Amino acid sequence: MNKRAQFFLIAAFIVIVVFISLALVYISSYSPRDNFEVESIAKNTKFEGTMIINQGYNNNLSDLLISQNLFDFTNITSLSFPTYEITCVIIDQNGNPLAKSFTNGKGLDLSSSLTNLGESVTLNLNTYEFSFNKSRGFNYYVIVISEENDEKYIALE
Repeated sequence: MNKRAQFFLIAAFIVIVVFISLALVYISSYSPRDNFEVESIAKNTKFEGTMIINQGYNNNLSDLLISQNLFDFTNITSLSFPTYEITCVIIDQNGNPLAKSFTNGKGLDLSSSLTNLGESVTLNLNTYEFSFNKSRGFNYYVIVISEENDEKYIALE
């Protein structure tokens, strides 16, 4: 191979490396950003809600009182995170579903948006449909929704 061919081969290799580098920079700079705070709020709310359920059963509280305590807790959580919509879905031991959504301490009853399908419950929330399986005992689910810069983040626990 002569010197001229080697020069063009090396030049072509450098151009290819530059294009690949630019493509990688473009892809990494425009990748969507995850909102880990939404997931963290959902996990922590679910965990604390489970503690409220356990405490309620240890104190022989009725399902109605436990549900009210969970709604109160979710309301307090929404005050701590005023830009998030926090929805809790409760299915008591008898299979009766309840749902409320809280934003900045203001609650909205969503029980009319629930569909009881026997083994599962479906919630129609805005343009989304969430399905929850009924298991034995008290069921508690949390949905956290956040909108930032025309992006919507949803976490379900």
